[in-house]
Amino acid sequence: MKARNYTACLLCLILFFPVVFLSNSATSQTRQETIRTSARQVQIGEVASQELQTLLPEAVESVVYIDGKSETRNLNYNLLYDHFFYSDRRGRTLWLGPRDVDSVRLGDSLFRSFEDEGFFVVVPGIPELLVRHNIDISTETLTRGAYGTTNETASIEVLRAITTASGANGSMHTAYLENPGGQELRITLKREEKFYVLKEGEVLDASNRRALQRAFPEHRREIRRYVRNNDIDFESLEDLSGILEHLSSLD
Repeated sequence: MKARNYTACLLCLILFFPVVFLSNSATSQTRQETIRTSARQVQIGEVASQELQTLLPEAVESVVYIDGKSETRNLNYNLLYDHFFYSDRRGRTLWLGPRDVDSVRLGDSLFRSFEDEGFFVVVPGIPELLVRHNIDISTETLTRGAYGTTNETASIEVLRAITTASGANGSMHTAYLENPGGQELRITLKREEKFYVLKEGEVLDASNRRALQRAFPEHRREIRRYVRNNDIDFESLEDLSGILEHLSSLD
């Protein structure tokens, strides 16, 4: 990774703009939902609201890039399935997956496609820093206690997340959890944005110190020291871009 020299003004613009475009993309959207059910199979795509699943409140004019060509469509992005979608003239919902396109400019955000990893937003001015929008799904088994109260226990062995999603246009997408025992469950769905780095063409997790050390094993000690001395927040764009700038200066 080559070192970059930014002026103070340019760095402020680079850091400010991504924060704005990432936060604006979901300001009016639902961030978290909780579902209680005892169904033996829970169709997440059906019980979760569209506000939670979709990145934007409505489709926006976007540019799709495929094999060096571009075309304009009104698109939105489904976080649960990691697919873009649009409606054709007949009102049918058609899908665009990571294997269908090279990249998509959705409003101010450029999504790069990685066939085996999915879609990632490129942070303007810092092409090696990526953001992934997704929905975190956590589950708890609720057992009845004395006087009708509920006791919460982790249900890792009870639930298995299975997602079936094809990249073909017009295909059906499903995402469901299995609850074979029919126990009462509390399912929490939460929208998240996680940071990744692009290193030598590979997308690597950068959401915490250990992940970043795995991404840059040659700088494990320097990362540990920098994080400790600067109290790094790995959910902060400014903090993460700062540590990447520090690592680039070491090469």
